Amino acid sequence: MGDFQIGRLQAALANATNEVTVAAANINFDFCLVKYDAPKEYHPIGALLSMRRKEDAESGKSHVTARRLAALFQNICPDTPNLIAAYGQRVSEISKAATNDGQASHFANSMFSQFAGIDATSIWAAATSSDTAAGGALHVHLLASMLAKMWTPPEAVSIWDELVKERRRVVADQLERGESLPFSLATAAAQQDIPRAQLAEWDASARAWLQTADSHMTKQQTQLRLILRNIEMPVDRTATLYSSVLEAWVTALTVMERLVSGIPQEVQNGAALLGLAAWHLYPDMHVFGMRNTEVKMQDSLVKPGGVLTLGCSQGSPTASTAGITWSLSLSHLKFYGRPVERGGFIHSDPTHLSFRELVQVTLGCVATRWRISIAQMPVFAAVLSAMARTDLQYRSDEVNYYKIKPDLAAGLGLLAEAAEAYNRDPEVMAPLFNLGVNRPKFIPPGSDLKSGAFEPFPGLLHPSEFINLLKGPNARVLFLRRIACRHLDAKQPEFADCIIRYDTPEGGKSAWASVLPAKALRRGTRSTQNEPQDHLRWDDPEPTKLPSEHHYMTAADARARFLEDGPFVVRTEGKKRVRLVAWFGSPQAFIFVKHFPARPALSVPNIDLEDLLWALEAGHLPEMRMRWGPGVCTAGLLAAAHQVVFKHVSTSSPLIQLQTLLRPLVAAKWANDLGAFETKKPDRGYMESPGLRLATSIISYFISDCDIYPVDIPLNVCGVSMGDSLYIPAKLTNDPFDEQASDAFVRVLGNIGRPGFVMFSSVCGPVMSNPSETSWRVLNKKGFDGRPENTFRTTSMHLSFTDWERPISEPGADGIKDAQLLRMESFISIRDAGRWVGDVDILTALRDERVCRLPPQNACTHGKIERLENVLVSVESWDELRDSHSGNVVVRAFGNWVARLAVAAFLSQGVLRGDFQIQHIIICPDQVCWKCTESFQACVFIY
Repeated sequence: MGDFQIGRLQAALANATNEVTVAAANINFDFCLVKYDAPKEYHPIGALLSMRRKEDAESGKSHVTARRLAALFQNICPDTPNLIAAYGQRVSEISKAATNDGQASHFANSMFSQFAGIDATSIWAAATSSDTAAGGALHVHLLASMLAKMWTPPEAVSIWDELVKERRRVVADQLERGESLPFSLATAAAQQDIPRAQLAEWDASARAWLQTADSHMTKQQTQLRLILRNIEMPVDRTATLYSSVLEAWVTALTVMERLVSGIPQEVQNGAALLGLAAWHLYPDMHVFGMRNTEVKMQDSLVKPGGVLTLGCSQGSPTASTAGITWSLSLSHLKFYGRPVERGGFIHSDPTHLSFRELVQVTLGCVATRWRISIAQMPVFAAVLSAMARTDLQYRSDEVNYYKIKPDLAAGLGLLAEAAEAYNRDPEVMAPLFNLGVNRPKFIPPGSDLKSGAFEPFPGLLHPSEFINLLKGPNARVLFLRRIACRHLDAKQPEFADCIIRYDTPEGGKSAWASVLPAKALRRGTRSTQNEPQDHLRWDDPEPTKLPSEHHYMTAADARARFLEDGPFVVRTEGKKRVRLVAWFGSPQAFIFVKHFPARPALSVPNIDLEDLLWALEAGHLPEMRMRWGPGVCTAGLLAAAHQVVFKHVSTSSPLIQLQTLLRPLVAAKWANDLGAFETKKPDRGYMESPGLRLATSIISYFISDCDIYPVDIPLNVCGVSMGDSLYIPAKLTNDPFDEQASDAFVRVLGNIGRPGFVMFSSVCGPVMSNPSETSWRVLNKKGFDGRPENTFRTTSMHLSFTDWERPISEPGADGIKDAQLLRMESFISIRDAGRWVGDVDILTALRDERVCRLPPQNACTHGKIERLENVLVSVESWDELRDSHSGNVVVRAFGNWVARLAVAAFLSQGVLRGDFQIQHIIICPDQVCWKCTESFQACVFIY
């Protein structure tokens, strides 16, 4: 549309100074009426979007948001045809890769089909909302990606809100001065503000896309983070938010357009680098700083010659300043108060971690707390592996300060795997390890515990406790000799008459053993490994020969006697008497050395990791009892999270927010409730599902800032939506006969289209349809012939939401306009060829004890077609199913997991309502001997 003035609009806006008056909205333009053809580079996205997302992008709220923002900010950005084309190819490439992960076919017929898949809604809305050959609405999407990359959701939405209001004010001022403006710009400014909720959904879609794209461009994003480690680049230093954002936006578009066109660029601020990170286009780079570096990104979408040169920062960047920074004053973040100064950052650290990476970070944190050096990592890994295979227990006499019950051995096993991975490739693992070193809050110091907070394996390496845990007197003597050979010096006078006193198994009677081999004693020197290890052991007063398996020999010249005298031992040989004092050991086994009152006491050695490894490998520690400490508790809690959630979801996908490391894991609410949620399997039927609540609490904790007690989560929680992920109970996505764990969740690429963290659960008492008055005319109750058949092909299930929603308490969010943690209410509808059958609460229905799997059948001699004495009725439609009030029937939905799940939930819910008189709803496997089922009464078989 050409530029011209509209008298009516000017008159309405003549007096506007702060904002466009509402009266101008009388000149109404419906932004839904216009739709453009997307550029050819973006066509694959339209084919990959779910129907719901495509409709929203082409004619729904996302389309309107893209149209209004594009109209409102037109004439600000330069034409960037090459950038738009290259970006379209990149997002199409990522969309295809994300869709080809095997999930699409499984979830195509599920209740989550319209919510599964890539969330490229904002991209497709922008591509179909304006003339995008040179930019248009796609420029607005690119800005959304920049803001989502740098700022948190509430901050980004506040920036959008202020941009829109300020832009409308600027347009009002232009009209007041009599400037000629495009009709679409004037109309977009004249209409009411874009609702903040729509801006939040616009930001959420861009944010979800960034997560998907980052996970598929891992190599390039990692290279970029390594570059950020050595530079310091602020995005913009402009005072006002409006001018700062627009300047950064235009700068990024201009620089990236030239780069993809093959024109080299040099920059001194972070705007272009922010665009590069948010748009996933990677030119080669020359970085000048403490060390000049040439980085070859080899991106085929950047033409040859498009090299980005990053200038030097003012000084050497520190850990807190390195990377891209952007400071803004946000006046629309809170309901009340002065503008809030906030800083956005893109550092060398990733924004999300996989579970494996989280364990590696935890290893760095544990090693720091326990003062394990890098040189000790090989032996540390070996100790962890050996301990994970040992009968590891907590000390029964210790009070567990944190009141949690983590799996300690499994946790140490996770740390052992991380340590072994570090030893194999320290350069790759070092950034994650160092991240743990710099996140000490994840494992608190634990100064309030009895155990030494900074000791490896709390309490285990205390001399007295360690020696007492050793397996019998023999192991204790061997260990004391090991310590003596490592720490005692034969030239020291105290060393001349040293002896070991230990308790025998028979009533704690004292016995004696030499510290060094007999030959070494005679010569006054230490023995070497090549010399025979001749030792003495005897009961008081005479030496005795020990069994040969102990590999000790008695010496004919052993004439000394040893007598206990309080804390001392007196060595007598004829008239010679020498007083010995306890040096190292425990009440069960001690080394005594010669006592010199005038000399300083010998220093007492520490037990180190090598000693622990020796005892483990030699089998001298059959069991261990450790004190409760924050390090081992954290490792155990990670093992519990892995067992309940991440082994089912993913251990390699970057799902865990980095903010998780800023708070102690032992203080998580799910950790305190861990002991109350032990899974129990009844003899028949489905497991009760407190584990679903525990799993939901764990997921919430790691992927968001939501820390909620499991008991506060509904039993019929249907899923969690966050970013580009849906976390769904496995029961809702699999055949009801499958052996799925009660607390298992699966991750699905997708979301429900709402910003932030959303937990949704089923309505209570869902509505079911009543039988039609004419349904009896089509009923055809015939006998079941035993053949597998699917007569419920047109059955489908659909997830929908009511208007009920409530915010979840969010720490530090008082006064913030945008709630990021929500609970919503959902319902699952069953439809038959589009006709509504009823709504069901599947999780509650499947927990009913009447729902069970067919028990394994014994081998029998019945043929495939045996005459059935008790005739089974074949049910082949929903009308026939509603009429099945009693007797044995077979619902024929063979191979159709969606229909089998729907039928099981429908029947169970009907039984609970009193609609059906059924003893059992039996889920059948593929192979069934129907002759063997004749003893069942009043059962419905789902086959």
